[in-house]
Amino acid sequence: MVTLFAWLRQDIKAQGERIDEQGRDIKRLLSDAAALKATVETFFRLRVDPHRPPDNPGAD
Repeated sequence: MVTLFAWLRQDIKAQGERIDEQGRDIKRLLSDAAALKATVETFFRLRVDPHRPPDNPGAD
């Protein structure tokens, strides 16, 4: 019985470590996505002059 509880405790600890690792991976992916979004927004902001009227107004 003691061995079973020791194994269970070890398994719970390992699961917690896996969850922590997945949390770090998710945070890294979110920061990468935010950086990519900023890069894309900057790219299009530089390529499109916001002061120039559209080529075909009203053709939304």
